[in-house]
Amino acid sequence: MLVDAAKWTREDQVNASFEMEASSMNADAVVTITKTRKWFEERQRRFLTYKVEPNRLRRRYQYDEKRVRLE
Repeated sequence: MLVDAAKWTREDQVNASFEMEASSMNADAVVTITKTRKWFEERQRRFLTYKVEPNRLRRRYQYDEKRVRLE
């Protein structure tokens, strides 16, 4: 298994949103996958648009009978 992990670590990851690192722990193959900053920032931008949506809808429809959960 470590051979497979090492093989894919050496392969070029075209347009990948993650980085891989092969290693071993107690004779077991381990692949560490880390999301890149680009992936994180893209998701944060998308999150912010979803976060403002409830406020925008509340202002638009002036409806406040039920409170919207904002987390």
